[in-house]
Amino acid sequence: MASDVDQVDDEGVTALWEAVCHGAEENAAVLLAAGADAWTPRVARWSPGRLALTTRLAPLFAGSAPPGARLTDAELAAFRAADAQAAVFGKEVHTEGISVAFVAGVDATEAMRRLGADPYRAGSEEYDPYDDWDSCSRVVGVTAVPGGCVLVQPCFYGLNTDAWLAALTNGGGRAYGVYFNPKGGTFGTLALNGRAVHSEEIGLPPGEEHPEGHWTHRFWVWDSTDRLWEASKLAYACDQAGLSVDESRAVTGHPDRWADIREDSALSAD
Repeated sequence: MASDVDQVDDEGVTALWEAVCHGAEENAAVLLAAGADAWTPRVARWSPGRLALTTRLAPLFAGSAPPGARLTDAELAAFRAADAQAAVFGKEVHTEGISVAFVAGVDATEAMRRLGADPYRAGSEEYDPYDDWDSCSRVVGVTAVPGGCVLVQPCFYGLNTDAWLAALTNGGGRAYGVYFNPKGGTFGTLALNGRAVHSEEIGLPPGEEHPEGHWTHRFWVWDSTDRLWEASKLAYACDQAGLSVDESRAVTGHPDRWADIREDSALSAD
């Protein structure tokens, strides 16, 4: 063991921080027994102990938590809600290559109108984009959900682009589009009232610059036995849009409708 149990690495975090992130309960217990500091903030306002209070390692740390480090009722509720939304999408959700837009304040019919799209087949019918490669970039699945709608493209990134999201929110509304790049990385964009306002990569290790939602959805937890990896990213996107989705069909199943963006639409060239 290093002589300094609280030695920091190049990222400014300690071995105890890393143990918590990886759900390494035995390692964390050994470090605590050796006097590791659990409560000094290491990234933003978060300390290893505070991180642990949001995970299954909480019993190791709860007894020594100073009052200022304990989670508030509001924080606990936010963590529970994030986990519940991820659980809706589930562990087996397929995301490779898809883009999804969660749209609040805009119903499904209006979303199609804003995209200049016409519904052309019932969502219950099978649609295989690989049998429709020349035009699949223009096809979107549209499903109504409480408070808005969810749009999906099975093999195109359009719903994460500024142009598509601006169109979806032009005239009011809030949308968050996410693209699961098959070459690596998950990328999200927030749009409000016809304008894209923020883009980011989702699922990175924690950093000072990350919005609060990254902490709530705990992308820094790499304990694979606990995490719904891709589902947590979808839950984050849903949350950023201001929606709560109560079934996975909007992303993983048959949409209400398949819709076709016109071939001469400016969006088709995006």
